[in-house]
Amino acid sequence: MGIDFNPTFFYHEKAAKLTLSSPDEEIRRFWIRHGQACIRISRYFAEELGQSCVMNIWIPDGYKDIPAARLGPRARFKDSLDQILSIPYDCSKVYVCLESKVFGIGLESYTVGSSEFCLNYAAKNGIISLMDNGRYHPTEVVSDKLQTITPEDFRALAKDFKVTCIETYHDHHQGSHRGKNTIHIVDFENLKVVHMGDIGCMMDDVSKLKNCDVLMIPIGGYYTIDTKEALKYIEPVSYTHLTLPTKA
Repeated sequence: MGIDFNPTFFYHEKAAKLTLSSPDEEIRRFWIRHGQACIRISRYFAEELGQSCVMNIWIPDGYKDIPAARLGPRARFKDSLDQILSIPYDCSKVYVCLESKVFGIGLESYTVGSSEFCLNYAAKNGIISLMDNGRYHPTEVVSDKLQTITPEDFRALAKDFKVTCIETYHDHHQGSHRGKNTIHIVDFENLKVVHMGDIGCMMDDVSKLKNCDVLMIPIGGYYTIDTKEALKYIEPVSYTHLTLPTKA
């Protein structure tokens, strides 16, 4: 079993206004040291548990009102991130993520860690871009963000990117009630992600699901398998991270 880590750049007296983008160098330096320490903590988790650790950076920096200057805070944020990532660490053990936001309470007019900024920074610096579906405007979708990656980047990714599909059923009656379901197995570098879809039946052979890093499986119990059936999938599968999206 592995563990992921959120450095928490909030809920602190030094996070009352701005953190990694603060014009106050004492405050900004405090949060830079915090970020560097969190990389070391993530490395410790990875080494002790024998599994990679995902460390997600998100800051609550922004303004409720329209600011006079928009570049300055982002320039300071970039410099802070550069300093955090400057410490030596094994990127095969610690996966650093940068999470973007578009909107938040108190940040209605300006978000320092915008989607555009974070996606660009992550792509240029070889870290993971994390996208929060809950913080986009109604007219924005994640698929549009992903398409900002150039075709050259897609071709580079495709070399080590493999998707395997397994046809199953959406019910216990070989699909006669609710049709077929597809399981997707994604292999990328050293990661294996299994998405069970809306599976509603039990498979006879689960060997292809073994040794996955992430298993995403429904537990609804009416349109999909229930909790007891989900456990029957989970128990024989060697996994390091587990996601259980609840289905209505």
